[in-house]
Formats: sequence, structure tokens, C-alpha cells
Amino acid sequence: NPLHVLRGNLIAMLDGIYPLDQAEVGRLLEQTDHLTALVNDLHELSLAEARRLPMDLEPVELGVLVKEAAEAFRPLAASERIELRVELLGPPPTVHADRARLRQTLQNLLWNALRHSASGGRILLSVEEVAGAATVTVQDSGTGIAAEHLPRIFDRFYRAEEARTRAGGGSGLGLSINRDLARAQRGELTAENA
Repeated sequence: NPLHVLRGNLIAMLDGIYPLDQAEVGRLLEQTDHLTALVNDLHELSLAEARRLPMDLEPVELGVLVKEAAEAFRPLAASERIELRVELLGPPPTVHADRARLRQTLQNLLWNALRHSASGGRILLSVEEVAGAATVTVQDSGTGIAAEHLPRIFDRFYRAEEARTRAGGGSGLGLSINRDLARAQRGELTAENA
């Protein structure tokens, strides 16, 4: 728990056990940043679940938004030697959504895809309209998620990889927040192994 680490180190500094140096202060600052992100994520999740998160709904061209999100991640993907492609399958649909929240969801999904794709892998974003429903798919070449974990990956704090530490990943709230953001805009977020 970041609070315990922070408090323990501060007490050790006051007691003269740890020196009050820049390196230690830097580590404590990292812990406060982690706590700030966690508190912000929890606040956003509670607002989204209660359908009280402010939404600025407007017409959004999905093809344009997906291309912008991909361009933002292209340098990181290239540095990891991961191919990042966008496919528009037919005329890209326009949806009534909150552009910033939709971008946030795409960025979170892209970040997850990059984190779980090995060097030399690929990520494909596709946009299409099927039976009147707009669909954005983020598909990566990672190992996938074990079938027993799939039903729970949108649960708060759930991690399919037990060995992954909190320091090595996010707060464990990203997919839960994104699911509620999608629902607040009359959409749905799903996951499957291809």
C-alpha cells in the first residue's frame, strides 16, 4: 500500500534512520503520484458508475478519432518494434459521444495492447458499422487472457496476471472505468480471445 510505504519512510527520515536526500524524496514523490492517480481513478469510476460523470456529447467521426489515437501511440509502438495499423472497414460511422472520454478509452486499450504485445508483434485497430452499430476493435498479438479470467477483467482491481505488481501496472481500474464510460455513452466494452 503506497500510504504505508510513504508513512514508514517519512517516519524513518524523522527518526534519522534514512537520510533526507534527493533520491529518497524522489521515491516518496513517486508514491504520492501513485496515490494521486489511484484516488483520481476511484473518483472517476464512482462518478461513471453513478452516471454522474459530466459528458460533452457531440457527433464524433470514429475513423478520425481512431487514427488520431493510433498516431499518438505510433512512436511508442515503433520503439518496441510493434506494428500498429488502422483499418476502416467501410464508411467510418459517426457516433454521438464525448470525444475526450472516447479518446481516453482508446488510449487505455492501446496502452494495454502495447504492454501485452511482444517486440515484433502487431496491433490492429478497426472501425466499422454493423447492423447500425458502430464498432471499434483493438486486437493485439499478445498471448490473450485465460478463459477463466475473461468474465472478470472489467472488475475493479482485478488482475489476470497474479505475478504483476501494482508498481508494474496501473491501478487495476482502467478497464472498469472504460466499461462504465462506454455505458454512459450508450455503448458497451467487451473482451474476447481471437
